[in-house]
Amino acid sequence: MLQRYPSDLNLSQGISIPFATHPAVPGRKQQAGSGLLIMLVSTVVLLLSLTIAIKVMAPRDGEASASYTQHILESTKTALLNDTKYGKRALGKLNFYPDVLEQGEAGNGRYDGWAENGCITTAWQPSATWGTSPRVTQSIDTLGNSARCFGKVPWRSLNLNFGNVSLTDPEGVVPWMAVSNNLILSSLCLPYRTPLILGATLPASSFCPGVTIPQRWLSIYDSAGNLVSDEAALVLMVPGLALPSQASRNAGNLLGPAEYLDTFNVLSSCLPNCVPGNYSNAVGYLRPNNENQRYYLTRPWNQGTNYVSYLDPAFPVNDQVRYVTAEEYFNQLESYAAEVIIRALRTVFERSAPASNPTARYFPYAATVSGNVHGMYPVQQPGLLFGFTPMQVLLDALASYGETPLWTELGRVADAGWGHYFFLAISNNCTQNAPNCLNGQLSAGNRMNLKALLIGPGRTRTGQGRPIDPAGQFSGLLTQYLEGLNANGGVTFESETRPHSASYNDIVRVIQ
Repeated sequence: MLQRYPSDLNLSQGISIPFATHPAVPGRKQQAGSGLLIMLVSTVVLLLSLTIAIKVMAPRDGEASASYTQHILESTKTALLNDTKYGKRALGKLNFYPDVLEQGEAGNGRYDGWAENGCITTAWQPSATWGTSPRVTQSIDTLGNSARCFGKVPWRSLNLNFGNVSLTDPEGVVPWMAVSNNLILSSLCLPYRTPLILGATLPASSFCPGVTIPQRWLSIYDSAGNLVSDEAALVLMVPGLALPSQASRNAGNLLGPAEYLDTFNVLSSCLPNCVPGNYSNAVGYLRPNNENQRYYLTRPWNQGTNYVSYLDPAFPVNDQVRYVTAEEYFNQLESYAAEVIIRALRTVFERSAPASNPTARYFPYAATVSGNVHGMYPVQQPGLLFGFTPMQVLLDALASYGETPLWTELGRVADAGWGHYFFLAISNNCTQNAPNCLNGQLSAGNRMNLKALLIGPGRTRTGQGRPIDPAGQFSGLLTQYLEGLNANGGVTFESETRPHSASYNDIVRVIQ
C-alpha cells in the first residue's frame, strides 16, 4: 500500500513497496500468480505516471509550493526571534550576520551556512559570478554607515534544516535576509536595546559623531505602492520562478541577488498615498542600511478580484516576503527580559531571610530615575519604593548566592539597558528597613495585597520625550515613561489586563 504524504512526494528518497507473502488458496495458484503480476505491473505503471506527473508539475528554479514557502519563511522568522531572544548575545543586538558568498572551487560562488563575522561593506562589489569577488567584512563594532547587512540566512548558525541544500543554492531555497542597522550598531552608539528607542530620537554619543539614533528601519511596500511598514527590523525573502529578465540559475556560476529577487516599477497613476517609482528586493547589497532607499514588496496574499495592482507590467513579481517589525522584535525581547528580572527578584527576595522566618524577606529598593544612574547598571537608592530596576544590586546578590546561570542571564539583560526600562514598585512593608512581608500593600486594578510590581513602559508615545543618552542621563518625570495611575509612583497601579490604547501601553507584571 502506498503511503499518502501530506505534501509533495520526495522522490529523491525513493518509494519502496514491500512484497508480502499470503497463504495459497487451493485451486487458484495460477490465478493468484497472474493477479500478482498484473498488480505489480500496474503499480510500476502508476509509479512511473506519478513520477512523470510530479516532475512536470514540480516547481522549477526554486519556486516551492506556496505552503512550503510559507513554512520556510515562518520557521526562519521564528528561529531568528528565538535565537535573538535566548541566544548567547546581548538582547536586541544581532551579533550574527547574513551568510555571504565565498570563493569556492574553480572560482564558483558558494555559501557555507554559517554567519559571517560582520556585514559586507561598500568595499565589496559582486560581479556576474559572486564567487570571483573577494569577501570583505567589517568588525562588529561599527557606526554602520557603510554596512549593508544583506545576504542569505545562516541556516547552520540557526540550526535550520532546509533539506539537502547545495552550497551554491542555485534554486534559491535558503531565504535572503536583510537586517536593520539598528540591530548591528556598536553598543557605543546604541547602548539601550529596548522599546525606549521606538518613536524616540536619541542624541549621538561622542563615540558616534553625526549618527542619528535610531537609524532608519527597513521599509515595506505593497504592490499598490502603499507603505505597509517603515519600521521593519528584519526582512526575509524567498524567490519564485525566474522571470524573463533573470538568467537561468546554474549551479556552476551562482549569480547575484538580482537574478533571484525581483525588480519592479510602481506606476505614477497609483492612488494616493502610494509612492510611485522603481523598487527592488535585490538592492540590499548596493546601498548602506541607513539610506531610505530600500524597499521590499509584499506579495498580495488572498486578494479579492477587485484588488488593483499598479506594477508595470502587471504582477511581474513572485518573491515571497516576511518581515519582523521593530515593535514585534522588542516585544519578544521584553517578555524574556521581564522573565529574567522577575526570577532574579524572587530569588533575592527568598534568599533574603531564612525559611524559618519568611515574613522577614524583602526586595531591594528601586534605583533613581533622574540624573546619572551609574551607566548600564542602576544601583538602588535606599528608601526608594518606586523607580528603575536596581540591576547592580541584583547581580551582586546573585553572585553572593552562587546563582551563576541566573547571574549570567541577568547580566545579558543588564548589558542591553533593560535596567533603565523596567520600573520596580515594592511595598513599604517588604523592604529591608521594615520587613514584615506576609502580604503586600500594593494594588493593581482589582488585585490587592501585592508585594511588588514590574512595569514596562512600552514604546514612546506622543508627548513622551524620554531623554536618555549613553552617559546615563534620564528624565526624572514619570509621565515621560508611564501612563495612568502608573505615573503617580504611589501604591495603586493599573490592572495587569488593561488593554492598550492610543494613550496607554504600559505592561504591569505582578511579583509575589
